[in-house]
Amino acid sequence: MDTDSNDSLTAFCESYTSQHREDWPTSEYVLAEAFVSHFSIPIVFRMSDLEKFLNQANIELIQGNSPRDLLGVNMSFGGKRKIFTSQNADHVPFRIHTLLHEIREIIEVEFRRLGFNSTNSIGMDSRADEFSFAVHMFAGMASIQDWAKDASATESTWQSFGSLCIFMVITFLFGMSSLFGAFGYRVQSSSMKRSRLKHR
Repeated sequence: MDTDSNDSLTAFCESYTSQHREDWPTSEYVLAEAFVSHFSIPIVFRMSDLEKFLNQANIELIQGNSPRDLLGVNMSFGGKRKIFTSQNADHVPFRIHTLLHEIREIIEVEFRRLGFNSTNSIGMDSRADEFSFAVHMFAGMASIQDWAKDASATESTWQSFGSLCIFMVITFLFGMSSLFGAFGYRVQSSSMKRSRLKHR
């Protein structure tokens, strides 16, 4: 794929493979943490929370109805990238994670272009789901920890204890939500799938 030299996603992948070439293939958790930090990914509750990244990475997001078993698909061609996510009612709980899953597949296209395949086509779905979960968690934990620090600095001992309890409950619920969003579709339907790489 021909990409502009100023493309932020291409630049990220070039920098990442250079830094981690001695420990390849990369861990999805290491990649996710670097991705969240590099692009300042916020806690992700809505698709729009990733809008800034999509603009930086030259990715067009398309949403609409799809076949019942397809959650999303990505395409890279002519220096442009597109991600389609399903708006079907059954797919709504998985839309954010599907978007992150498709982003990981696009990153893999860049890795392959640079000669740094991290997996084969058979392992891509599992790795992309793992990346999706890890990005969601790293972004969420950073935001929750910032909130907890601010709360503890301005409150009494009892208020700080209460905030800590709330923090723990939120962390647990957020973790369970992230886990379901990234992997729950496998339990809900054995035929439901993300996508395969589509690029040229």
